Amino acid sequence: DGEHSWSGGLSSGTVTVSNQFSATYLMWQFFQKYTTKCLTTSIDEILSNSNLKVYPNPFNSKIHLNGTSTYEHYSLFNVQGQLIWFGTSIEDKDFSHLHNGLYYLKFKNEVIKLIKSN
Repeated sequence: DGEHSWSGGLSSGTVTVSNQFSATYLMWQFFQKYTTKCLTTSIDEILSNSNLKVYPNPFNSKIHLNGTSTYEHYSLFNVQGQLIWFGTSIEDKDFSHLHNGLYYLKFKNEVIKLIKSN
């Protein structure tokens, strides 16, 4: 009948699941070493040679920038391409309410990938 088990997963049918290790964890460790070159949102990623520095990345609540003026306009998008925030004083904004995950900071003709984590 093609039954199988996933180590550390849920039991189904008559198959006994091993809890000696978690296959999910091992797969996650493996795939974290690699990235894809495709963009899965509606935001185009633009590579540039600017002196813009965004830190920390991953960020928790604040996003800091070096190499920009204080009057620049910034847009923060979630991974689905939805606008989360738009404004000029990004360093004053508290982003601690955002869910953990991937975000895109757009400024002028640049898009920077940021990760939100606690």
